[in-house]
Amino acid sequence: MKCQSKKSIATVLAFIMAAVCVFALGMSTPAKAQLSREGLPADPDQNLGTWLSRGPLKVRGGLEVGWKNRSNIFLSENNTVSDNIMEIRPGLALRHDFTPTSFWALEYQGTFAYYQDNTNNDYDSHYVPFDFFLGGKTGAFIEASNDFWRSSDPFGSQDLYNLGIKTARTQNDAYVSPGWTFSEKSKAQVYARYIILEYDDERDRYQNQREWNYGGKFYYKFWPKTSGLFQYTYVTREYSDQPTGTAEDFYRHDFFVGLSWDNTSKLRGEAKVGYSIMNYDNQYNTVGQEYENKNTWIAEVNLSWQATARLVLTGTVMRGIRQSTQGIMGSSFPNNYYVDTNASIGARFSLLPKLTLFGIVLAGLNDYNSLDGTSAREDDVFKGQAGIEYAFLKYLYLTGSYLYDYRSSNKDNLGYTDNVFYVGLGGRF
Repeated sequence: MKCQSKKSIATVLAFIMAAVCVFALGMSTPAKAQLSREGLPADPDQNLGTWLSRGPLKVRGGLEVGWKNRSNIFLSENNTVSDNIMEIRPGLALRHDFTPTSFWALEYQGTFAYYQDNTNNDYDSHYVPFDFFLGGKTGAFIEASNDFWRSSDPFGSQDLYNLGIKTARTQNDAYVSPGWTFSEKSKAQVYARYIILEYDDERDRYQNQREWNYGGKFYYKFWPKTSGLFQYTYVTREYSDQPTGTAEDFYRHDFFVGLSWDNTSKLRGEAKVGYSIMNYDNQYNTVGQEYENKNTWIAEVNLSWQATARLVLTGTVMRGIRQSTQGIMGSSFPNNYYVDTNASIGARFSLLPKLTLFGIVLAGLNDYNSLDGTSAREDDVFKGQAGIEYAFLKYLYLTGSYLYDYRSSNKDNLGYTDNVFYVGLGGRF
């Protein structure tokens, strides 16, 4: 699917980015931005109920069963295959508050998908996040988390590896960050993160990864609920199953400056822009092509604004350097990275006390480098979703949605269009 609408999609992207940046000047999301199964920014609490308390211990949960029709289950340009899918999505969360500011929380979110015709594509996905915070309004504090994923879904890794192909993998993301709150206006923290990504099948193991992140943040509050922030992160990644002398191992420096909003305000989250400097440890890849280092501007904006009692608006802008996992092992379009730029705007509106409308649009550009002198790969991405939810009998709800997922490329056989219809019945407690 050759790209024939670059200018129009780029114009949409520029408009969305401008709108989100203007939105960010007056407003902000949760620190952990999460993605849905279809790669859209998602509300991590959407399928869970309100907290039920018994002393300091709280619990909430949910279960949703749905039917989905996808027009292109393998996300392919040619030989598209459609199917009906039954999905079961359980969720459970526990939280224990030590003090008004200290707590631990443990959650489970699962997906079990069963295809009507292509049963070999059945998969299950399990996500278990743990969060911990100990500290007061001033003085020393420590926050920690551990996010565990076990999945065989066909929606690809963060770097788009095996997009559209059922791929079993395990990832663990451990994070610890001690800090000090000097006053109501300022605080500083340092942090370390260790990420392990392991694939089950032998053909995928050249993508097994070990990544360390080290860095620090400084916040200074200049408005009652708005702080400026400065952040630096050093990233180093090792591909543990690639040959030592030609592996895609790299290190990167990320610098950010931006704004942060308190969780108690109508506006929550962070908006930051910066610069990234990435270098590879080795000079050549497995076929003798020279790796290309990359420096570029980057952005991470995650915003949530309670505009009215009924309306919540969200916005994201993301730009970063991603490793191109298609650029090794004899790829037709050899490359070692791409720059991922995307932006989204979403809304959730309570039309009636029991009737909620929601929607989101995302547009993006994936610009790859080229290692053999040929024209580089360029992809345009657009996703749009709209849905409705009706609550009844206190704990039950019905939901329905439509998703349009589109990718075009200037290279053959890399674009796709997928239309996804979903109807589900769920319960929350």
